[in-house]
Amino acid sequence: MAQKEFLSYDRVRQLTYDGNGNSVTITGLSGATQYYFAVYEYNTGTNNSQNYLTTSPGVANYTTAASNIYTWGGGNGSFAVAANWVPSRTVTSGQDVLQFNAGDSVRVTDINSQSIGQLIISNSTKVVLAAATACSLTVAGSVGTDLIVETGSSLHVRGTNALSILLSTGASGSISGTFSMDSATHRLLSVDTGSLLFTAGATCIHGNPNSSLNAGNPFGTTNLNSVVFQSGSSFVFYHGSNPFGATAPSSVVVFQPGSWFRFGRIGTSAAFSGRTYANIDLNVTGYSGTAPGGSSLTFDTLYVRDGSINFTLTGGISVKNAIIVEGNGVVSYNPTASATMQFNGTTSQSIGGTGTLNFGSLVKFTLNNTAGLTLYKDIVLQDSVTLTNGLLDLRASKLTLGAAAQINSGLSATNMITASDTGEIKKVISGNGTIIFPVGGNGVYAPITVTLNTNGGLSSAYIGVRPVSNKHA
Repeated sequence: MAQKEFLSYDRVRQLTYDGNGNSVTITGLSGATQYYFAVYEYNTGTNNSQNYLTTSPGVANYTTAASNIYTWGGGNGSFAVAANWVPSRTVTSGQDVLQFNAGDSVRVTDINSQSIGQLIISNSTKVVLAAATACSLTVAGSVGTDLIVETGSSLHVRGTNALSILLSTGASGSISGTFSMDSATHRLLSVDTGSLLFTAGATCIHGNPNSSLNAGNPFGTTNLNSVVFQSGSSFVFYHGSNPFGATAPSSVVVFQPGSWFRFGRIGTSAAFSGRTYANIDLNVTGYSGTAPGGSSLTFDTLYVRDGSINFTLTGGISVKNAIIVEGNGVVSYNPTASATMQFNGTTSQSIGGTGTLNFGSLVKFTLNNTAGLTLYKDIVLQDSVTLTNGLLDLRASKLTLGAAAQINSGLSATNMITASDTGEIKKVISGNGTIIFPVGGNGVYAPITVTLNTNGGLSSAYIGVRPVSNKHA
């Protein structure tokens, strides 16, 4: 087998080549630098007629291209003025690396359509971009991550002329600071799956509290799963269309567990039917929204601190973590046809808060999580209650079952109602019959059966049971 060695004499390096016509790539070279290459051939067979110790090598000189790194130095100024860059950007190239790192706040105007290699915002720098006309700034990609907004830095796309920032095929982006768009139909687009990441601590803002000019989907409607919000990142929704873009259940955006979707203003209309969120946060005084549709909604946590939202979805709701309603918050689930709310996460789940939580008469309630569900607030259920897997721990809360509500049979010590504090299960009754309370504690299933046989009518009557994990006195 023939073997070749490539030597770069500025920093001696050795590479092997298998002789099958494949190319060899040498990385880590400096820009605008001349390199000397010598190619030796050495046969390892029995006929050592070619030996790198005696055979003259093939040689070549190569000068690498100048490094196209330009740093903004123009304060508030025009993107197109060459002297605003250091060094002066007299000739533009699709390999240009543009960086803002002065640690100041700058407004850069006159953005025009062009292709660059990378765009980097760092060192707590705040950059506002405004286009001269409707245009696209394409980040074509280079070595490493191509669109970077570091923690503490921010990139804001503003102005009345629509500006699209596009990560083309092969390019990637990582935003750990703040990115925002407002005042026009601006877009942040990425082609490849998972190529644009909002990392922990990042915030993406669409619109602002005082403007209604944003329109359309901020990340476009194609290139599915190209934008990813990782745990600890947030999308703040003031105006425009939803970030999912594509027709449900397809989506341009992926909200990974631990990420947040936050409402920003009155009038914002989010998409829920057929959508999957991580955490949803509503804290807008005076907000009143509805969530209709025929497909299911999935989320980890619904956290409402102010404002009200009424889900009328008939496709059901799947909760992976918790529902928390605080203060002036109001959450209602009033489907227009029979639908299921199921708690089917993989870790312990909860319902809590001091706000208002309403379940309509057509809501079927299901627990299917071996880690269980804990109530930290009183709730009323009026349709069927199915405990497939896991304990429903009342803790110190009251679970009220309406007159038509029924709990499934076939329960056991692994799927029953218990109370780790002073919790109580109440069943509203309107006439004679038999009621089974599927309760227990300390790993023991001990259901209570009550048979009613009254002589007269009942009014506002109920029977309450409080499970206690101790022997009666």
